[in-house]
Parts: sequence; C-alpha cells; structure tokens
Amino acid sequence: MFNSKNITSIINNNDPVHNVVSKEYIEGLLKMGSFLSIVCGKKINSSALFTMILENSDIRYIFVSLTGSTDEREALLGILYLYPALLKSKNVKKTFQKSLKHDRS
Repeated sequence: MFNSKNITSIINNNDPVHNVVSKEYIEGLLKMGSFLSIVCGKKINSSALFTMILENSDIRYIFVSLTGSTDEREALLGILYLYPALLKSKNVKKTFQKSLKHDRS
C-alpha cells in the first residue's frame, strides 16, 4: 500500500517549509517571465523563458536570485519539474546542447 516514494510524497505535501519554498520559487518564476515579457515587448511562453535563461548568463543570475535557488542547476531543474513538456521541445534541446558545448569550451 505505502512505499517509500508515497511516504516521501505525503511528507513533502504536508511540510510547511517545502510549501513556502515551492511557492517562492513559482513566484520568482512568474516575476522573471513578467520581466522578460516587459523587456522584450511580447508574450513569453515556458519554452521561450527557458531558452532565454539558458542563453544569457545575466538572466540566469537574476533568475537564480529571484527564485532563491542555491545554484543554476537547481533553478533550471525547477523549471523542468514544473513544465515537463519542455523536455520534448526541439527548440529547448538545441539551446541546451549549445549551452553544454559552450560550457565545455
């Protein structure tokens, strides 16, 4: 009936600290999307937001600060957790591969 994954899920759903941190992260994500929408003068969807964050290190720094994440990896994984469809996006895959090549250089 209960396995370790279910128990962990139940604990996390009832943990007030986890709830606050999740809400702060989502709020930071929405603030970042609103900021980029205003700056670019157009609507920003989740795919465009993720690629903009990946492509620009200054935007990444701002995003990490807004979300209260400890590092870039945590901040980006949070977006992928909230929007799992991004993993199937060709645009996101291309940008991600470019950023990996750029980081290795």
